[in-house]
Amino acid sequence: MFASRIFHAAKFGTPSIVRQPLCVSHIPYYLPYELGLQLQEHLVQRRLSARGELRKAGVKLSAAAPSEPLSRDLKHAHEIATMDIMLLLQHLPVFTYGRRSDPQAEPGVQHTLPAQVIQTRRGGLMTYHGPGQLIGYPIVDVGAMQVSAQCYVAWLQRALRNTLAANPLCISTQDPPTVEPKYAGVWINSKSKIGSIGVHIRHRLTSHGFSLNVHEDSLSGFKKITACGLSDVRMTCIDEQVLQSGRIPDVPLSKVAELAAAEFGNALGRKIVPVDDSLITYVPSVNEHGQQYVDHILVDGHKIVPAL
Repeated sequence: MFASRIFHAAKFGTPSIVRQPLCVSHIPYYLPYELGLQLQEHLVQRRLSARGELRKAGVKLSAAAPSEPLSRDLKHAHEIATMDIMLLLQHLPVFTYGRRSDPQAEPGVQHTLPAQVIQTRRGGLMTYHGPGQLIGYPIVDVGAMQVSAQCYVAWLQRALRNTLAANPLCISTQDPPTVEPKYAGVWINSKSKIGSIGVHIRHRLTSHGFSLNVHEDSLSGFKKITACGLSDVRMTCIDEQVLQSGRIPDVPLSKVAELAAAEFGNALGRKIVPVDDSLITYVPSVNEHGQQYVDHILVDGHKIVPAL
């Protein structure tokens, strides 16, 4: 089928190169969506700026450690320019739509939905994010992996399907029903979808990524919209699929995040390491519902807050 064929055709760089590890940051608090956008933009711009420093100094960008001796500043710039990061998190409730979709296609959507509605740069139509749903934002260089955008999406699909197939989940999935972009995601069958994919690529660097429905509460927002413009498709979740197989749904979201990180590392042939606290620090607060959420973020000491 389409997704499997593209995935197996993809070549993620040269196997002989020892690549830097994939740095994974599992955010321990709910992340406001707008702050998540700011964090992704900052991480992408941070890498682009580091690339510029290297280019100005005549240093070649390499997936492996540079062979020539570099100054401390240039060595640090090379580390930043080649550091792939994957953010794993849960959002506070929000509805989002892609750069080419029209929110007015949902009648009265701005006034009737019980949470924020935000336009993004990712592909795809309207969807929902909220508690009980695992979000993954890989900030990776598809140029270094030598893959197209289409192959990258297929890679995301395959890594998520492998995550669901792994113990203790053991959930079977299938290829998307068609090759149309709006069908990108993870499917239990032709009428039930468990995960969504929407990406943005700029200067070969990715942002946005995937959502995987884990617990029952992740499905609540989908009842308010036609998710991804698919009126004949219902969203499902890991808990629901485990229950239907006669087992007790007791796998925490943190375990699903751990499985996802492992599968992404396997797909890339990369070691998984946690992001150092000195690089990214999440400063929490508590909202009126008693939920701990990220108030602001420090990246290399630079404070990131939601855009006004």
